[in-house]
Amino acid sequence: MNEAALFPAPDDAIRRPVIPTLGLGACALLALLYAAVLAALPLMAFDDRVYYWQYAVDSQRIFDSYMAVSPLVVVANEPAWLFVNMGLAEVLGPEGVMRTVIFVPAFVVSFLLLRAHPSQWPWVLVLLLFPPLIKNHIIHLRQGVAVALFLIGWTGRTRARRWGFMGVAPFVHSSMFLALALHSLVELIKRLRLGADVRALASVVAAVVVGASLAIVADLLGARQGDQYRDMAASGSGIGFAFWLLMSFPFFFEGSAFLRRHALAVSAILFYLGTYFLTPLTARIFESLLPLVVIAGIDMTSWRRACFLAGSTVWCAALWLTGRLF
Repeated sequence: MNEAALFPAPDDAIRRPVIPTLGLGACALLALLYAAVLAALPLMAFDDRVYYWQYAVDSQRIFDSYMAVSPLVVVANEPAWLFVNMGLAEVLGPEGVMRTVIFVPAFVVSFLLLRAHPSQWPWVLVLLLFPPLIKNHIIHLRQGVAVALFLIGWTGRTRARRWGFMGVAPFVHSSMFLALALHSLVELIKRLRLGADVRALASVVAAVVVGASLAIVADLLGARQGDQYRDMAASGSGIGFAFWLLMSFPFFFEGSAFLRRHALAVSAILFYLGTYFLTPLTARIFESLLPLVVIAGIDMTSWRRACFLAGSTVWCAALWLTGRLF
């Protein structure tokens, strides 16, 4: 009698559905559908679309007005974003420009997330509907472009590609300057072979420093966000803080090897928590790194991944059902 007959598989193992692993072509097809749906939504039905229409129509004039003040003001006001709009405007009308800056980043982000976890594609699709992530392709279009560039660099196999794409991202959306600074800090601590506790402390300290100095730095550089940063105060309900505080525990219980492998994602959560009650604007930095948090969360094992997926799904559904999407 063979071994299979002596030791039959348990019923639950036989009945458990097997999720097929997607190939690159299937990942690309799902990403195309996701991006196409977002790009096909009514163009002017969402916040800030008039603002982005102005960039699609008038980026050259905006660039010239910054240059008339000084080259430093140009650098501080995301010139790569202006160049993207000026380049697209050479071949497309304003509507085509806007739909392109929705479609391409949405495709890139969704494709890279699906490629990172092709065997978990149903969960990736669910998390792509997470409001802090999807709004980068609905409302914060500039940030969506920057996140796509950052992810292309992050997944690059060569140093030139990694730092080339990640280095351009801050000149599309300035939040990426702080994302890169946090990345550099994390890499330095890893090279020094310091532990996860040191990385956690460094992330919190960096959060406090950034929260206290963000408006001052923006004013000194003449960045467009200076007045906005100065006038805004932390106004969160505390629910987001409580959610991500709870979600951070599975990450730390996953172990030191996981924490080292996903150091930037974990540091992004701690950075967000450390500045939550100081300024709401660092939430944009966290949103820029949220795809890495999603990749790390799905990479967890056992009950820790289950907690992350269940918690994220419930939180996502609650935000949609209560209308607190964006």
